Amino acid sequence: MLHSNKLNSTPLQQIVNLLKTSEKILILGHQNPDGDAVGSALALLLALRKLNKNVLAASADAVPKTLDFLPALENFETAIAGASDLVISLPLGGRKDAEVFHKIDDGVLKIAVRPVGGAPFTFDEAKFTAGEADFDLIICVDVPDFPQLGKLFETNPNLFYETPLINIDHHASNTGYAQVNFVDTTAASSSELVLRLIKTLESEENKKLLDEDIATLVLTGIITDTGSFQNSNTTPRSFEVSADLIEAGARQQEIIQHVYKTKQLSTLKLWGRVLSKIEFDEPHRIVWSSVSADDFAATEAPENSTDGLIDELLSNAPGAEVVLLLKQKGDVVSGSLRTTTPAVSASEIAGIFGGGGHHRAAGFKIPNAKVSTSVEEILKKIQKYQAKRLDLIHETHNMEHETKDGGGEIQNQKVGKENKKKSKK
Repeated sequence: MLHSNKLNSTPLQQIVNLLKTSEKILILGHQNPDGDAVGSALALLLALRKLNKNVLAASADAVPKTLDFLPALENFETAIAGASDLVISLPLGGRKDAEVFHKIDDGVLKIAVRPVGGAPFTFDEAKFTAGEADFDLIICVDVPDFPQLGKLFETNPNLFYETPLINIDHHASNTGYAQVNFVDTTAASSSELVLRLIKTLESEENKKLLDEDIATLVLTGIITDTGSFQNSNTTPRSFEVSADLIEAGARQQEIIQHVYKTKQLSTLKLWGRVLSKIEFDEPHRIVWSSVSADDFAATEAPENSTDGLIDELLSNAPGAEVVLLLKQKGDVVSGSLRTTTPAVSASEIAGIFGGGGHHRAAGFKIPNAKVSTSVEEILKKIQKYQAKRLDLIHETHNMEHETKDGGGEIQNQKVGKENKKKSKK
C-alpha cells in the first residue's frame, strides 16, 4: 500500500510519483481487447518510452483485425514476458563458457548445451525452474476488476499482489482493486484518462510527449467507446479532447475507415445471420439476438467479428429499452447489454448474471453453457427485472411445438401490461 505521506495527494499525482521511481513497467488491458483498451495501453507505452522507461503492453487475447492499422501494435503482447519461461540452470564451474543449440524435430524441441573449456555437463548439475516476471510497476487500463484480465491474472496472481499496481478506468463497476485507483466514471473512455496522465507527465518532466501516433491511439479509444460519438456516454469533454487530438495530428479519417468502413466478407455474412434472428419482446421492451458456434462455423468468421454488432442491434430496435446480444465462445456464453434510456441500468441487469459495466452498456459471462440452452433462462431474468420496473404481471410459460422429426422448439409467451388501480381508503 501507499505510504501515508502520499495519501493526501490526488491519484494522478500518486501515479506520477510511482512512475518516477519505476524503470520496468507492465501495462495491461482487459481480455478481448477493444479500441479503448488497446489505444490507451499503447498511447501510454509510447509516452513512457519517451521518458526512457522499459515498458511492455499486453492483453490475454489478440487484438481484433479492425485495429491492425494502429501504430506500435507490434508492442502489444498476449503474454507477460518471463512469466511462462522454463529456466534451465547449469553451473559453469571450471568451464570458461557454454554454447547453446536447439532444433525442433517432429514437434519436439531439443536443446543442446556444449561446454567451452571444461568437462561435459551432467544431468545432476541441471536445475529447472519456472520463469518470473520482474516489473517495478503494473498499470491496468480499462480493466474494472481482476477477472477481466483473463489468463494473465489466472496464471500470475502473485505478481499482482507483490508489485505496485495502478488502476486507470472509467467503468462504474470498477472495484478499486489497486493501490492507486484513477477512476472517473464521467469519462467516455479510459483513453481520456490516459491523455490526462500524459499531459501531467509533460508538465512534470517539461518534455513534449504527445505526437501524431499517440494522438491517433487516444482518439481511437474515444471513437470506439463512444460509437463515433453516437453513444449516450459521449460528453462535451469528449468532443473538446477529440478536437485537440486532431489538432495534434490524430488521423481521424484513418480510424473511421478501418473501424467502421472496412469489414471482411465473413463478418458481413455473420452479421446478416445475427440480424435475421432479431426477436422483440414488446411488453418487456427487450430486443435480442444470438451468435452460435454454428454461425461462426458457417460464415468462417473469427469470434471478434461481433465487435460493433450490439450497436447495429441498437439501430434496429425501435421501442426497445434493453438490447441483448448473446455469443458463444468455447464453452462460455457472453452477453452484451445496451439500454436506450437512463431509466434502465445495463450494469444492474448484468449484475444479475455476475457481470457489470456502465449504466447504459454492460456485459456478463456464463461459464459451461450453450446459447441454445441458456437463452430462455437469461430472458426470464431480464423479463422479471423489466416487469418490476414497468409494473407488469410477469408470467412466462413454455409452449412446445412438435416438429416433423419429433423434436421441439421452446418459445416464450409474454403477457402484456395490466394497469393496477388501488382504491383509496
